[in-house]
Parts: sequence; C-alpha cells; structure tokens
Amino acid sequence: MASSKFTALLSLTLACMSAQTSFGQAATVDHYSQQELIARARKKGGVSPLFTEIPAKYPNHYTMLISRHADGQSEVHMKYADVLVILKGAGEIVTGGSMVGEKPTAEGEERGSGISGGSSSPLRRGDIVHIPAGTPHQIKLRAGGNITYFVIKVDESAGSH
Repeated sequence: MASSKFTALLSLTLACMSAQTSFGQAATVDHYSQQELIARARKKGGVSPLFTEIPAKYPNHYTMLISRHADGQSEVHMKYADVLVILKGAGEIVTGGSMVGEKPTAEGEERGSGISGGSSSPLRRGDIVHIPAGTPHQIKLRAGGNITYFVIKVDESAGSH
C-alpha cells in the first residue's frame, strides 16, 4: 500500500512539474515507477560509489536518479532547489551551516569536504526532502550502507508566481 501511495505521489509531482512549460509549448508527461528507477540504478550503477543519471530536462527543472554506496560531498546550488524522493536504502542528510573546503565546480555550484554547524536528519525509503537553492547539504551513509533517490532540480532563478 505504501508503495502505491509513493508511486502516485511521484507521478503527480512529475506531472505537475511537466505542466509548467512556457505558453504554447506542449507539456510532456513522464511516468517512472519506484521499481523501475531502482532497477535502472542497480543495472547501470552496480555497486559503484556513485551513480547519477539525468532522465529528463524541462524548461525550468530537470530530474536525476542517484545511487550512493558512499558518503556524498557537501554541495550548494545557488540557482537550483533540490526535491529528493528516497526510493531505497537509508542514510542521513546534513543541511544548513557552512561548507568546509568548498570549491567551485560549475557556475553557481560548489562542492566541499563537509558541513560545519548543520542540522542532521535521517533519510528512509519514502521520505521527501526539499532543499532550497543556496542551502548547503550532504548525504551521509552508515558503513556498508547505500541509498537510491530521485531528485527534481528546480531553477529558482526563473522567478516566482
């Protein structure tokens, strides 16, 4: 039952995001099941420390599929908010505070070795996390752990309603 609610929520989120296209442009509806995304990450990523894929790009956002078998670097996106949907596994997310050892990796993007003074929250299958643009964040795993999640990266610089 929880899996069907999860799939319905993910489908609704994607449909709403896809409908936000510019005037006159046909909206695209993409549908991914939780099982499909997990199988895709397992097949393509195996047990590598990090697997990422961008399934689709839209006018003001894009999606990513990520599977981790190791801690992520700390990161901050000045333009993009992240909406994470945890598909499988567990870990923790550290948000806020300040980045440690940050270095620019692309325009408006920085990565670092950690976060100082942030808040930590557990991540479990079914969780949904919204991280506003400009907020440092890092995903950490227990030894031998793994996590697979779907990300909707929304361009917050595109303006608000």
